[in-house]
Amino acid sequence: MINLSLNQDFADSHFITLVPRWVDVCNHDKSTYLCSFACYNFKKGKSVEELYDFYLFKDRLRFASQSVCLRYGNEGHEYISPGSLLDFIKTASRVNTYSNPYFLGLKILETYGDVIWEQLDKSGK
Repeated sequence: MINLSLNQDFADSHFITLVPRWVDVCNHDKSTYLCSFACYNFKKGKSVEELYDFYLFKDRLRFASQSVCLRYGNEGHEYISPGSLLDFIKTASRVNTYSNPYFLGLKILETYGDVIWEQLDKSGK
């Protein structure tokens, strides 16, 4: 499991919050919410803020695997789910811009993430 150790004052100055911005239509467990963050892109010559809620949860279909969900709106279809944490890391490492939510999410995990090891029982729970 990965937890974030964020100082809220520091997080505020880096467009990171610890309160979800969007309705969790996916119904993730509250403990799987990591943070929310903003990416900035230029569209038609103007800076546009894109807000994401970052969830990291245990995948029911994959043994001992965590998956990523990035919500960007309140509608059911407004999310990005790149799959497993490993898939997310592989995709994020191919882009090198803070305007990409995968890259920024990876930087948040690298900078603030604490890996917590959990012993699984024989059934994988």
